[in-house]
Amino acid sequence: MSETAVVTERNRELESSKTTAGPGLVKAHTGMRGLLAFYIMLFHALSYSVGWNLHGSALMPVFFLLAGYSLAIVYGKQRCRFDVKHYLRNRFARIAPIYYVAMLIALPLVVLGHGWVSTSDIGWVFATNIFAVQMWASFPPPSFVGPAWTISTLAFFYLVFPWLLRWHQNQTDRSLNRWITILAVVQAVVFFGLGFAIEPVDPWWAFWASHAWPISRLPVFDMGLVAGLLMLRQVHPDRDTTVRVMGVSTDQKNRWARRIDWYAGTFAVFVVGLSVLQVVGDIDLLGSWWMQGVFPYVILVVIVGLSMTNREVSSYTQRLLNWPTCLFLGRISLALYLVHEPIIQYVAWIARPAQAWSFNMPMPVWGIAVVLPVSIVLATLLERTIETPARNFIRTRSRGF
Repeated sequence: MSETAVVTERNRELESSKTTAGPGLVKAHTGMRGLLAFYIMLFHALSYSVGWNLHGSALMPVFFLLAGYSLAIVYGKQRCRFDVKHYLRNRFARIAPIYYVAMLIALPLVVLGHGWVSTSDIGWVFATNIFAVQMWASFPPPSFVGPAWTISTLAFFYLVFPWLLRWHQNQTDRSLNRWITILAVVQAVVFFGLGFAIEPVDPWWAFWASHAWPISRLPVFDMGLVAGLLMLRQVHPDRDTTVRVMGVSTDQKNRWARRIDWYAGTFAVFVVGLSVLQVVGDIDLLGSWWMQGVFPYVILVVIVGLSMTNREVSSYTQRLLNWPTCLFLGRISLALYLVHEPIIQYVAWIARPAQAWSFNMPMPVWGIAVVLPVSIVLATLLERTIETPARNFIRTRSRGF
């Protein structure tokens, strides 16, 4: 890769960290990450205090789809040569600094018996965590930082991305459009097949194998990748104008805006409705699990639609995600996602120092008022002092290689 290409690629990724990037990525995508990271923090805070299930696990396909979509937008133009070494260095720079800092924050919890890992298992769990491979078995060992399992799953996706990208780049627009539907079906078959096959043996294993195992979630990531490539081609004058992206022409901005609101609204209604049933009526319909296999296509329509309607037409969903608060949360979303659960555990430790952490030892209700602001403040400090500076430093250093 030439020096000019390297600098151009780096500029695209740096712009992405500021909430915008090349064609296809818009500020609302950053706002989406921020809103969902905040919701998952709230989900955990309420779950570990008052026992309310806000179905935060149902949101995980959004992050996998966004990861594939964003990578395709940033790297999809490189058809001739793909510098895998440079790409992997950039991926390391993006997630490793804050991931390892979160591990250090959680380490005292583990050593003193107030974390997810038993003190007798610290050695081998640390070995899997340091290389972010803890999720690569269908029944994983625990993570020092609970939400850090996501980093392990994404790390697998990052490794296979260059080969998936090369394969899909050779497909036509029509083929890519068709592959989105095929992958939506494949991911559902794999997801529910694994779940129903393993559930009689161990329900907990069945949940993790279908929900977080990289192999089972790879089709979801690939859906985002394919959609990102198709989105890139929409700005080319020689694109196939007969292709209706996910059933709608790229020129129908108003229809895309309505579609975004309907699809996002439907997903939100299911999340909120199932949460209310759980909280008020103590009725568990297992939505945290099955929604992850049902809704990836719906979510991808929203992600693609946000790119389709940017600037020309604004949906209500896009206006919400473009709020400064959502964009701010988006900038700190990775740090917020990783550090909020250790803070929950520290509060539980302070309140009940004689008890080891477990699902049966909830955080005091007053801890909610501590966890939310402390997590946001800490995530902001970490993003400004460690995450972004370390990422920029590693990428800058890579110029000389």
